Amino acid sequence: MLNDLQLENFLDNSELKSLLEDLITVIEIPLSIETLDNRILLGQPSPSYTEAYPIKVQQKTIGWVKGESQAQIIAQLLTYLANQERRVFFDDLTQIPNRRYFNRYFQQEWGRSQRQNQPLSLLLCDLDYFKFYNDYYGHQRGDTCLQQVAQMLQEVLKRRTDLAFRYGGEEFAIILPNTESAGAQILAEQLVQRIRQQEIPHYVSPIKSYVTISIGIAVMVPCTEANADTLINQADLALYRAKATGRDRCCLQV
Repeated sequence: MLNDLQLENFLDNSELKSLLEDLITVIEIPLSIETLDNRILLGQPSPSYTEAYPIKVQQKTIGWVKGESQAQIIAQLLTYLANQERRVFFDDLTQIPNRRYFNRYFQQEWGRSQRQNQPLSLLLCDLDYFKFYNDYYGHQRGDTCLQQVAQMLQEVLKRRTDLAFRYGGEEFAIILPNTESAGAQILAEQLVQRIRQQEIPHYVSPIKSYVTISIGIAVMVPCTEANADTLINQADLALYRAKATGRDRCCLQV
């Protein structure tokens, strides 16, 4: 689950990683860039007596640079870059990754799944009759509702690689790497049930007196002949079927 920017995701930018590797090679002291649990992402282990300088996003530490004086400079640089990246890739309202991050992460996981011959699952989610909600309750209540739904989606996701995104308007997307149809469907059903249980009032909904969600599920093992857009189109068709058959449900594209 991604409640905030994680160091692994930040350094997954190959251009940034290459620049940091070049920088580390010209520094004479041992220096490493590490996760919160001391896994080294770049560099070499530093002696235990060296300082550990935090890399922070919105005052929250996401990793460490360990070394001597140059380490502090690199930590400050990475803190600045990480905060800039968060502004670009996270939705201001819901505080979850946005459509731009979705495009980047989707292509990354498509390529990884193709190389490792693993299934990639995509869920497209749409709040049912949300225009009615905004018209009746007002956009401020609508914004609060979107924030609540985004939080609930993240609560259901357990693996670090499973990410929820603000796809646009009242639409959300979820990417589940290395997940087959059965697992994707179980998780989608949990999401539908989690939204129901919250019982956010929606008195003008034609189907329920509370907010509900429809979800389309698509699963593929990427191959060289397939296009990544195919998986998105299949998830969209599944979402259309979920809406056409009554909403407040999930459908799997087969």
